[in-house]
Amino acid sequence: MKTFIHILFGLVVSLILAATPAHAQQPAGKLESTLTEPDSDIMELVGLLASTHLYQTYLNIGFIADARSDETLTTAEAEEVLQSVIIPLEKIDTKLDKLAKRLKKKDDLAALDDLRKISALLRREASELKAFWATEKAADGDKYEATRKDAWKRLSKLLMLE
Repeated sequence: MKTFIHILFGLVVSLILAATPAHAQQPAGKLESTLTEPDSDIMELVGLLASTHLYQTYLNIGFIADARSDETLTTAEAEEVLQSVIIPLEKIDTKLDKLAKRLKKKDDLAALDDLRKISALLRREASELKAFWATEKAADGDKYEATRKDAWKRLSKLLMLE
């Protein structure tokens, strides 16, 4: 795992450094106006950061579910921690929506759409988990489990973990 993190960190740093020089001398207020269509390095960085964030969100939801199941957390505590995972996801979704309006390349739009669909699926997973905690009905637990499996299937395909 440590090696994966070092490789990922190296990729992120490399991509940031590769994307920075063209705009480094721009005053802060003019930067956004010069970036009408993000270049491929920036889009690759956005994809990498967003996909790893989605993966971490998936893991966090599972950790929270396990902590509640093991009674390490009360339902109220688990819901609070779960909310702290979902709020950043919603903020990123807003930024991805904004970015989609600036894209023209079909491949970039398709990739961004995949990220947004997985994000929506993770929000649904969290919502179904909360519903299960509220009712403790097996049917609600089954819904959560089915959504969790679907999220993993899509994430593992996106991250090429299959």
